[in-house]
Amino acid sequence: MLLSKLLKIAGNISPLYALNLFMDLIGKNPKRALMFLQIADSEMLEKLSRKKAVEQAKRASKRVKEYKRFLKTKGFDKKEIKNFEDFQILPLTSKENYIKTCKNFEDVFVDSDLSVIRTIYESSGYTGKPFLWAHNSKIEEEEIKFSRIGLENNFLVSSKNTLFINGFALGSWVSGMKFAFIMNKIGPTINPGADYDGILKILDTLGRKFSQIIIGGYPPFIKNLLEKGTAKGMNFEEYNINFLLAGEGFSESFRDYLYTLIKSSPEGKKSKIYSVYGTADTGVIGVNENEDTIKIRRLAEKNSELKKRLFNKIISAETPMLFQYNPLSFFIEENKEEIIITTVSPNEIQPVIRYNIHDSGGVIPYKKMQEILKNEGIDTKIKLKLPFLHINGRTGGVISINSAKVYPETISRALYKNKSLAGLITGRFRLKKEYTKNQEVVFKIDIELKEKINPTDKLKKNFENIIKRELSEANMEYKNMINHYSKNALPNINLIKYNNFDGLNINKEIKYKYT
Repeated sequence: MLLSKLLKIAGNISPLYALNLFMDLIGKNPKRALMFLQIADSEMLEKLSRKKAVEQAKRASKRVKEYKRFLKTKGFDKKEIKNFEDFQILPLTSKENYIKTCKNFEDVFVDSDLSVIRTIYESSGYTGKPFLWAHNSKIEEEEIKFSRIGLENNFLVSSKNTLFINGFALGSWVSGMKFAFIMNKIGPTINPGADYDGILKILDTLGRKFSQIIIGGYPPFIKNLLEKGTAKGMNFEEYNINFLLAGEGFSESFRDYLYTLIKSSPEGKKSKIYSVYGTADTGVIGVNENEDTIKIRRLAEKNSELKKRLFNKIISAETPMLFQYNPLSFFIEENKEEIIITTVSPNEIQPVIRYNIHDSGGVIPYKKMQEILKNEGIDTKIKLKLPFLHINGRTGGVISINSAKVYPETISRALYKNKSLAGLITGRFRLKKEYTKNQEVVFKIDIELKEKINPTDKLKKNFENIIKRELSEANMEYKNMINHYSKNALPNINLIKYNNFDGLNINKEIKYKYT
């Protein structure tokens, strides 16, 4: 009844207004929202996303002082933004050329109005210096609405008594505070932060009193949490435990390893492990893994032709993370193998226009994904009519060894293929290169061991062998390079005792540089 009424309304007003009205009406009912996303016209959604991006650019060019200044420095201040063609030639923004150059914090906000700010966050991690980002109450309401939809799709939270445990770092970092705020509006939430013992005590006390548990955290932290719990004799099979990971990508072998720790499997119905993608710069809601994205990614790992068709613009042997995203929140483009994001909600107070987050990746429209799968003879019905986003990692995290690109994700995959070795490390590692007197490159990898594990020559050699094997099997650039002219570029492992990782300038449970 509701759907037919809305479709009738939509026939008399603009598609953009009708869709916004529809989402507002059903936003508090995730089941209806999911029903809509299963029957929606995917091309219409993507078209609306483009239109919203144009409108956001118009708004910013008139009402955001710093963006007006930015356009003037690029010679675009006299050009009116009328259509998508005009939008496409707007200069790219980035943290380096837009945020860092802003002298006054308020100038990146609509009308330079700080009175509408609800929460301020810091961006963390890869660039070393944190920057400030802010949201208002309307954006936070949107985040809750779309979070309900994602959680319903992945975990059926409306029909299960769910406890949310926040294992992200707390403070001004976006992941932990967003998790705390949003989940508290959806269900019972407890916020110990990145505290191993605290979370394990909560599980022991409350874990059996809820029909399911969802723990949020950074991938290495969750790995160490489960290993510590296992070492203490905890049986994770006693709980319906699930995970929502964020902050960095990981391999399918890493996901499989987590499943072994909780005595489950990807095919099992009890426990689920999903990742979300987001940043303080552009927002953290609306880009999610789901059952379909994981299935397609795992198929691509076994099918080189499918992998090539999906990710051929990414020069990497590693299979990228794959998500579906909400085009009503983000318009995402590709540019030279990097993704470019525009936040399109009219409620944004700190909009970013054609913003280069410096993540390597690409976009696959819904219908294009269907065509690719069909051409490969794969009969997979994709549940949600949403576009796909693949992410291959932060471009700044790649290290080039004699022109052969090595990605942190590939090293992570190797480390977790051998379960006995994976149990000896914290998950923190760092890639670097040095040079001999003859200026030949030497490829080195620092790997941090867990507490009470001491470095040995045998352990060092074992890690070197598994990483060499993985790189040689998966990365033809690297294999050709070491076979033909550079034996020094074989991985040289330096095992670091627990808590002796130097050069980390932020909390290691937040993020750290891989190179």
